Amino acid sequence: MVNHLYIGKAPPRAPSRTRRSRRHQFNLGGWVDTESRKINFVLLLIHQCSLLSENARADNALGASGGGDAPTMRAPPEAGRARSQRENRFELFHTSLQNIMQDFYCDDVLNGKTKVSIVTENDHVLTFHHTKPHWPVHILVIPKKHISSLIDATEDDNEIIHECLHIIKTISQDIVKKHGACRVLTNLGKYQDSKHLHWHITYGDEF
Repeated sequence: MVNHLYIGKAPPRAPSRTRRSRRHQFNLGGWVDTESRKINFVLLLIHQCSLLSENARADNALGASGGGDAPTMRAPPEAGRARSQRENRFELFHTSLQNIMQDFYCDDVLNGKTKVSIVTENDHVLTFHHTKPHWPVHILVIPKKHISSLIDATEDDNEIIHECLHIIKTISQDIVKKHGACRVLTNLGKYQDSKHLHWHITYGDEF
């Protein structure tokens, strides 16, 4: 159920929000709070070191077998596949680390560290005025469950994404009724600074 709705420019002072203990999910699985996220960050660093050590041992073994300095010998296909698997695991680690380190919405907004001017809120979705707006009307819509981006969403996320879209539709209708137009967008890849799914609903010329 939507608690309240405010459309237009953000008021000068945001309503205070008590800090609540919330649990969030990131793409490696499991529900974790802020302290657990720190623990998982340390564990991922340890995992990275083990991957680097594994690569070094494999390279040394390859060189000892003649695959390093002997130009006439080639590494067996199994060695190439094993290295590819290690590189894939390292890429997964790197992506997961980015998701943990760059999730402003879980770490600051949903945990109450950053005060925001709420537009609507229910058990699954929060909408609020951007803390540093780029347009005269700039509203953000985020799921409270951690989803890295729209293209990272799974079948299990369909229900909450559908709920987000319904709320986006309602807010957009109000903005169009008041101003005559609006934009709805979400960033992906290198365009996405915060690795938590969010939509921008905007109106007007960019500042």
